[in-house]
Amino acid sequence: MTDRKKLWLWIAGILGVWLFVGVFIAGIPWRSAFERRVAEIQARGEPVCAADLKPKPIPAEDNGGPLIEAIVRDINGYQGYKNACCLSLGGLKPEELRHLIQLEQAAIELEKVEKTKLAALSSEERKAWKKATVPLKPVKTATLFSAKKQKKLEDEQKIRQQFRDLALLLSEQPDLLDRLEIALAKPHFHFSTEYKSPVWSILLPHLGFCRQTCNLLVDLSRYYHAIGEPVLAQRCRLMLLRTPRMLNDESFLISGLVHVALTGIVCANLGEQLPLFSDAELLEIQTAADKLEPWPKSWTQMMLAQRVTAVEAIQLRGTNIEEATNGILRVDAWFWQLYYRTCFRYIDGLRCLREYEIPIAGKPIPPRNELSYMGRMLLPALGSVQTKLQTEAAKIRQFRLGLALELHNRKTGTYPADLSGIPLPAQDHEGKPMKYEVFNEGRGACLEFDVSKLNGNIAHFGLGERPEKHPCGEQNK
Repeated sequence: MTDRKKLWLWIAGILGVWLFVGVFIAGIPWRSAFERRVAEIQARGEPVCAADLKPKPIPAEDNGGPLIEAIVRDINGYQGYKNACCLSLGGLKPEELRHLIQLEQAAIELEKVEKTKLAALSSEERKAWKKATVPLKPVKTATLFSAKKQKKLEDEQKIRQQFRDLALLLSEQPDLLDRLEIALAKPHFHFSTEYKSPVWSILLPHLGFCRQTCNLLVDLSRYYHAIGEPVLAQRCRLMLLRTPRMLNDESFLISGLVHVALTGIVCANLGEQLPLFSDAELLEIQTAADKLEPWPKSWTQMMLAQRVTAVEAIQLRGTNIEEATNGILRVDAWFWQLYYRTCFRYIDGLRCLREYEIPIAGKPIPPRNELSYMGRMLLPALGSVQTKLQTEAAKIRQFRLGLALELHNRKTGTYPADLSGIPLPAQDHEGKPMKYEVFNEGRGACLEFDVSKLNGNIAHFGLGERPEKHPCGEQNK
């Protein structure tokens, strides 16, 4: 073989290697096709990166997000706030709760008197008084208490302590209700979120703030009712109805799920408090409930936002894929190592983008085994998300129906035999009629619909006197 032929063989070999690397490893043709597809999506004004998900700017005076963050930041250091958000004043009948709080109020007043007396004593008298008033430790034995009774005593003690914590919190933050009311009256809520790529690395601490705010208002509404402050209790209930709106401006699916959770807390807890409302308060709640809406993002908007995760996952740069994915993929497996270090991610990514067009168009997501590898990671769980969002809308309809039924009972003395006279939608999340039952000659009633396919539960809304053993005897949490 001549030197010239050897040279050409070496050149052909080098070109072959580079061609193999460029096509089958770097995937230049498919990478270019993927990037052109992303550019087309971006040209249509649809989001392709985390920064595109940021809500449009609004006037500062219309933004309640920073106000909520400031409130939580200011009260987070108080022990009263920490304890108040860990327990619930629910679980007891209103008269039982009022009795416990009256006992604790009397104990607090007695402590004040004893502190005043103690301050007037000499050091020797103070030592003698402390020695004489050392509390005895309770003895827990089966002969004194059954386990059930002991548990009840412990729960009552927790509630009494929570009353103290709430009273302490309100004494340290006397303008808390005013600040919450101003914040929750704002039309928009943009929080201090950094919209950085990749999208799954965005931190969303405000989701916890929103839940804390909602739970705190539940407890405060019960607290104020128990101490005989109905006006303040009603203020808290009306603010509670506004809490899901804090997440209306966001596109993250997790924000939508927290919105669903907040709506559930609102409907369940106000449903439990229904017997406490005066007729005027009930009418006020009914008017406010007309503004309670499910998460306002459409399915198409959700899919457009969710597709950002797929785009950024395919576009990951750098050799440290494990760190870049931050747990979104099992990159320790050989398959994902091969996926990210060859052209396969761009081939699969093009297929994944085509798959997203299906739910974006409003069609059902294909079966998992028919999807791309990236699609299998991201798309199948979205079906249950859609059902949860549909269930939220059904729970709002159920809540409004419950209020209308309670008003009917207040006017006539009984709940209606059926829903024909109630001019409100009564469909569940699947579009089927909700089940309605009446008990005790119209003195009690129950609305329910089946969500067992989603979480194994029935969504109940109980009214008036219900049989204890009936599922509607306990409100759906």
